[in-house]
Formats: sequence, structure tokens, C-alpha cells
Amino acid sequence: MAWSYSKIESYFQCPQKFRLRYIEKVPTETKGTIHTFFGTMLHNVIERMYLEREKGRISSLNIIWNLFENEWKNEFRKDELLFSEKEPEFFLEGKRIIQEFYKKFLSDKSKTLFTETQFFLDLEGKQYCIRIDRLSKTDGVFEVRDYKTGKPKTRSELLRDYQLKVYALWVFENYQDARKVRLIWHYLRNMYDVDIELARKDVKETKAFIKQRIDSVEKAIVEDRFPAVKSPLCNYCDFLEICKERETKR
Repeated sequence: MAWSYSKIESYFQCPQKFRLRYIEKVPTETKGTIHTFFGTMLHNVIERMYLEREKGRISSLNIIWNLFENEWKNEFRKDELLFSEKEPEFFLEGKRIIQEFYKKFLSDKSKTLFTETQFFLDLEGKQYCIRIDRLSKTDGVFEVRDYKTGKPKTRSELLRDYQLKVYALWVFENYQDARKVRLIWHYLRNMYDVDIELARKDVKETKAFIKQRIDSVEKAIVEDRFPAVKSPLCNYCDFLEICKERETKR
């Protein structure tokens, strides 16, 4: 099994959800929520903007808007998304964000190395999937950029979050000339950025921490330990009805 941040954290969020998704692989009728769809559409547009720029082309704001609108219309499936009734407001919000982000894009002097990567970090035989929204470089400093559409986190909260630290670890292991890695969270709805700069010593313990976390999940799999954890997130879960049925049968 290949591991990732979302897969590991889904267990700690709700072991039952982890079991249904990754062990039993129960098919779902939905492909997510309007919130996840919204995020995907913005990620796609931002990726296209930077890829075009690396080819020496910068599209106008109207072209970007048209790209966003066409992809939205082609990909939106009302019956497959939770909270799809909110689609009109999310679409307008997307156009607003693109307009604001476009201004930042024009002034961004960073060099794009990769967008939407999929690499793997080896953890003593365990494979951890690395997905970086955009890896860039500015004045010799590598930058791991993550584009978020959710509520902004504080710097102290992000310092405790290991997701991008793992990505920084991957950069250090694959780029010997990397002296520092700047982690940048772009909160698109607020146009608010948080950046944290790390040296090699700052991620020294990260690999052991992730391995320990994976070991905990693997032990739970062996012991068949998957209790359901009730929380407000249950209302957004694809497996809510299955959980209710299992709870009734006990």
C-alpha cells in the first residue's frame, strides 16, 4: 500500500472511514462535495497559467476566465456532488478569486519546476506519495507551494503540520544543492499567504515521525481496529448511511 498524508490522516480522523475507503474500497455515488470540486477547478486553472508562462505565453484575464468557465461546465455533475445546490455561488467566488490571483501571478518572478507532482519518498520500504501543487525556485531557494480554498491556518498551526515538511524532506533528498526550502500556503479566498523557511536540520525527525504514524495504522489493520468516530465531519462523509446501517445492526 502506498501512503499519503490524506490516507494516513483519514485513519486518525475516523478509522471506520479509512476502512471503508481503503480496505473494503466501498464504491460511492458521489465524487466529493462542491467544496472539493471548487478547489480542483481552481487548481487546474492555476496550473495552466504557470505552465503557459514557462512556455513564454501569458494569457489575458478574459482567456483565463473562459478557461475556468468552460472546464467548470464540462466537469460539473450535479448528482455526483454533495451540496451541489450551492454551485452558483461557488462559481462566482471562483471568478472573483481568479481575478485577484491574476494580479499576484503577473508579479510572481519565481521559476516553476513542476506542477501537480506525483513522486514517492522511500521510508525504509514504505512508499509515501508526494503531491506538490507547485514546486518553484526564487533566488536559489526551493519553494513548495500549496493552494488552499479552505479556512486559513495560523503560522503556529502550520508549524505543527507535517504535510509540507514531508515535501521539504523530499526536496532535500532529491536536490543536493537545496540549502533551504520555503513552504508557502496560498489561501485563495482571502489572498493570504503564510510562508515558513526550513533548513535540512528542521526536517531531520520528520521521516521517523511519518514512519511511526504509518506503523500505528498498519498495526490497526492487523488488529482489525476501526471504530467510527462521530464528529461534524460526518455530514460531509460519503459513508454516512453505511455507518448508520452498521450502527443499527449492532
